[in-house]
Amino acid sequence: MHDNDNIKVSNIDGSKESTDDMLKYKQQIIDALDNPANNRNRVFENDDRSKNAMIMAAMFERCDEIIMYCGEMSIFRKDFYNLINNDYARKGDEAKNVVKNAFESFIDNKKNRLSIILENYEQTYLDDVISPKFKDSRNDNIRILKVNKDHLVTSILSHTTIGKKDDKVIIRRRETNRKDHTARCTVNLEQDTAQDSVSLMSYIAEASIPVEIK
Repeated sequence: MHDNDNIKVSNIDGSKESTDDMLKYKQQIIDALDNPANNRNRVFENDDRSKNAMIMAAMFERCDEIIMYCGEMSIFRKDFYNLINNDYARKGDEAKNVVKNAFESFIDNKKNRLSIILENYEQTYLDDVISPKFKDSRNDNIRILKVNKDHLVTSILSHTTIGKKDDKVIIRRRETNRKDHTARCTVNLEQDTAQDSVSLMSYIAEASIPVEIK
């Protein structure tokens, strides 16, 4: 993998911020995506679950295709936001509403595509989703796969999400610690780095099998 060292790091990195600062974090990501010339390879540190949620919402607002490799699709499940509430009252509810609204707007556009590749899967994951549109059979622009662990050693792979616009990767979130949901989010990637991420996702998808959404 190629990671360019010429990067800009966002100065927003606190984890115990107010809801307003959480939303400001999302807006700074969107602003950077909207102004790529001045934000090449800009990195936003993601040091807690609420930041994870804001990155996801920003992707839904600015991308037309999102490909995820994750553990248990927790970002789409209510329990994820309850854990945020346990640390900061009502912050999880706000984060959930932001992601839910962005997701529903994204998925309502039938030209958009969401692919989720899961390291682990149980049907109960879909019983806890934050939006009924996730399981709506009319939404054929959602695809879920689960890794065939006979064909892939998942422990060596970082959970990663990439977002595309007009078939070009414009944002990537790569987890640095699975337990803490910490990650680095890079926007306006160099194309060699972006292509590496696309190749990785294709490789994982080839070692996966479809999951029926019901």
